[in-house]
Amino acid sequence: YHIFFSLPKYLSPETILKGGGPAADVWSFGIILLELCIGKLWHNLKPGPILRRILTLVHANNPAERIAREHDCLDTYKEVPENLRNIIEMCLKIYPSERATFATLVDKLSQIDDKELVTVKAERGLMGCKLQYLYHWWQLAGGDIQAELKKNCLIKNTPPILSMPIAILLDGCTIGGKTGALYDRRIAKYSLDLLKIRLNHIPPHDYYPLMHERKKEYDAVLLPKIIRERDTEYQFYRLLLFQRLLHGYPFTAPYIRAEAEIDIPPLVRGDVWAALLGVVGDIQDQYERIDKETPTPTDRQ
Repeated sequence: YHIFFSLPKYLSPETILKGGGPAADVWSFGIILLELCIGKLWHNLKPGPILRRILTLVHANNPAERIAREHDCLDTYKEVPENLRNIIEMCLKIYPSERATFATLVDKLSQIDDKELVTVKAERGLMGCKLQYLYHWWQLAGGDIQAELKKNCLIKNTPPILSMPIAILLDGCTIGGKTGALYDRRIAKYSLDLLKIRLNHIPPHDYYPLMHERKKEYDAVLLPKIIRERDTEYQFYRLLLFQRLLHGYPFTAPYIRAEAEIDIPPLVRGDVWAALLGVVGDIQDQYERIDKETPTPTDRQ
């Protein structure tokens, strides 16, 4: 089977230049293994710069080490078991003819002891989740942002009478009166201890749910939807599951539809409905590209 990746970072150099063959899949597989060992690659770059970075690898003696060095992860890469590093480097050969075949890779992978791979990459747990998810779960667990802001003196109640000006001149200028600052430079730090205590019993592997099968049944499914939407643990599992499904869209559209029949987490309701309606691509970007300022004959106002 030939694999096609939509993300530029998985493309081999020859695919970028002239189109790849079966060996391009081996390169993509090597990039996936490297990501599993050292983390996401080039996640802050746009497609153009990523493609240029890949093409610069043609001058590297060891592309895997070069990539790890670019991401300041060379020490992490060196901690990967040697046999796994060898497999990655067998995949990331510049010349397609020098790359290993999948038959060879399967044989090499079968020789690796699973116990050696346990400490390759530490589980990030909550720290690996999106910030908006953390804030949402924190609120469900009992976090109160206004109470925290008041505690840090970032919210002050002032009687309206004190903000009124003493005098208003004919030209509209005001004299006296307190004006509130719209921007406060102070930074307030909030602890995740409340959320960690609430989700402390969840095993690490539950942070990475499988897309194609539901491993966990929840008692909360039988409760009314309004209660489910306020249940921290239930929303934790549902959000992570939908996150995986949305990452695989449009290929995961049937799974999204099946899960949406149960319920849709409020935080991803817009994205899920876009998937259900068959939306493909960055619609917001397409809308922003439309010239809405230049007058046209069809304007009615």
